[in-house]
Amino acid sequence: IPPHHVLVVGAGHVGVFLAQLLASLGFSVTICDARESAAVPERLGQDKPDATPIQLLCAEHDDPIVRQSLPKDLQRVAMLVMTHDHQIDQAAIEWAIGVGFGFVGGVGSRRKAAKTRDRLEAKGASEADMKRVRMPLGVDIGARTPAEIGVSIAAEIVAWRASMTGLVRHGSKIGEP
Repeated sequence: IPPHHVLVVGAGHVGVFLAQLLASLGFSVTICDARESAAVPERLGQDKPDATPIQLLCAEHDDPIVRQSLPKDLQRVAMLVMTHDHQIDQAAIEWAIGVGFGFVGGVGSRRKAAKTRDRLEAKGASEADMKRVRMPLGVDIGARTPAEIGVSIAAEIVAWRASMTGLVRHGSKIGEP
């Protein structure tokens, strides 16, 4: 089974925590942020000898260097958008749909999700493309802190990977067969 890649757009608190968590779960992770103050390897723990490798790029989501860091077949790549700016989030989601990422997700409220959907619709995105966008991203566990939000998103991405590899178990509760 080829590795699954994740592109995290935005190296804020949630993005940094999530990149580290996903790398520890066996994903190949690239994180990009055009802000020099955010794209600092020490924030990801990459200055430690035992760090799980994460590719950190000081770049916009659509810079050629970002695309070159990913596999050619984007169907096995998830793009997770969590920048500091709603307009950048919108542009990144539109780009991800256009280039064919297998999974597109964005952090945000239900209100932000509705506005994103309205903008996509106004720009002529198909219903199928809009259904590929998961927003708000993450399993609903009542997450509030960056770490909790990261865990909720990681859970959704692990489930996506499992569905792609046929490893999804249809859950039973403790005490049930």
